[in-house]
Amino acid sequence: RPQENKELDCPSNRQHLMLSLTPLGKVEVTEFVNSFVEKFPSMNADILSAAVAAAVNLEKSRSGKELLARLSTVSESEIDLLARLLDEWTLRDAMIVLDEISRRTATIEAIKKLKGDPSADELHTIHPLVAQSRWLFGPEYDSPAYLSNTTIQAAATRVFKKKVDVSQIGNPRQRPDLLFAKDATFGITCVDDIDSDTQIAKLERVLLIELKRGDATIVLKHITQAQEYVQDLLNCGLLDGCPRINAFVVGYRVDQKLQSRYGQGEPENVRIQPLTFDQLVRTAEKRLFGLSQAISNHFSDVPTLKLLNSVLGAEATRPLFADVPVTAEKKRAAKKRKS
Repeated sequence: RPQENKELDCPSNRQHLMLSLTPLGKVEVTEFVNSFVEKFPSMNADILSAAVAAAVNLEKSRSGKELLARLSTVSESEIDLLARLLDEWTLRDAMIVLDEISRRTATIEAIKKLKGDPSADELHTIHPLVAQSRWLFGPEYDSPAYLSNTTIQAAATRVFKKKVDVSQIGNPRQRPDLLFAKDATFGITCVDDIDSDTQIAKLERVLLIELKRGDATIVLKHITQAQEYVQDLLNCGLLDGCPRINAFVVGYRVDQKLQSRYGQGEPENVRIQPLTFDQLVRTAEKRLFGLSQAISNHFSDVPTLKLLNSVLGAEATRPLFADVPVTAEKKRAAKKRKS
């Protein structure tokens, strides 16, 4: 038991705490303890004493009443699991791990739901979701070091200037790492490093994610186009040095005649890979050791919007995606996918 709760082991202290509760609090704690004893009549006195102390403490906390109600309905086997959890983890550490697992499994479930929905507005839902979740593309990208800095923003703006469609998004400053074209969404981030010779910061790696719009099949012309984008970035005169660029072109299908990857340079400093959303989902499930499948029921009844908000954040998504008109082009694309 944590150090700050040791005073609860003393009966006089527990009695004092019980007396410090409001009349309603005393009733609720008593009801909780009675239901606990009714469910586990063979519980020894030490465990019961600890349960009373915990109940008093919970009653005094902001969300204690809700937790008390939940604990009163927990099965005996789950009580054992909870005791084991508290023996091996602090609650703070457990929540950090569970929050991260929940965020990643929510990402997988949201992609599953959205990619097969012909009415989904992929530009304002699935594209930002995938672009933000760099870990989908490999463990090497699962780092806060990948950022959208002013250098890569200026270079991307110059390269994609003629393709950017500002009418497609309500608040482009909300997501500076995304560029919206008529046929794709681009996510561009980079990693800075210190040059060992000059001791000056320079671009070390660039991650370019191109998410094709509509019911797209990735074909050779898309790979060629991505190669041109990469060369334009390298030759725009705004990048520091010659960073390594990893580019992914993502669509609903990939032409079977395409290679799994296309490299350039000697040594290779450019790599372009075509991918499907299904491949991303399957790979992500493997990286999570199948956890998303093991707890799939946890998300089965969760609305898609709630899943998106849990990953992107409700406050971040609202100004970005709200009140964007559904164009005739979007309606035709949705109708085409449905048919």
